[in-house]
Amino acid sequence: LKRQRLDDKASESPEKPPEPEPVGITLAKLSVSQLKTLARYHSVSFTGCVEKSDMIAAIRAKGLDDTAAQRFDEATSKTSAAAIPAAVPMSEEERTALAE
Repeated sequence: LKRQRLDDKASESPEKPPEPEPVGITLAKLSVSQLKTLARYHSVSFTGCVEKSDMIAAIRAKGLDDTAAQRFDEATSKTSAAAIPAAVPMSEEERTALAE
């Protein structure tokens, strides 16, 4: 009886951590132009990058992941010029020109 209780406790699995939310947009789904814009914003160098996969690897090496792609897509897909500075750095003059 004691052995059965120990076996029962051993078979109980510890609580699993929650899985992260699935991301709709990934770095791989962004266009090369979008990857370049994202890289400029985060000061990622594409020196030596020939393929799109090289660009994605450089972005990931900087510590960015698919959630960065998701945020970039959300910010740039909005028609409001106010959303663009969140993803792409601009001078105050550029922001003013876009707002007009």
